[in-house]
Amino acid sequence: MVQAMQHPIWRLACRGALLFGVMSLAGNALANEVYVVQLASVKSEERATGEWKRLKGRHAELLGDLNLMLQRVDLGERGIFFRMQTGPFPNITTARDMCQQLKAVKLECIAKVR
Repeated sequence: MVQAMQHPIWRLACRGALLFGVMSLAGNALANEVYVVQLASVKSEERATGEWKRLKGRHAELLGDLNLMLQRVDLGERGIFFRMQTGPFPNITTARDMCQQLKAVKLECIAKVR
């Protein structure tokens, strides 16, 4: 058995299995990514909710089917902020496309992975 394990074909098969395993792990990590468009970062959850309602009302044609996703972040001395995001989008390209449409109506945004 030891001789068989040293055969070049056996070593190639083992490397292929290892590479397949690494690629599968990377694929699983990518499958868990969430693509969003961030519209703002504000100091309170209430302000974020109010701003979302205002933006959604003003730009219903773009934001009508989307939901607000808040991400709470602690920026140390700067304090707690709530990132106003919408999505999820199926991929970063779709998120970027939405951001471009929002920029066309003068809304600042960034497409990102959450």
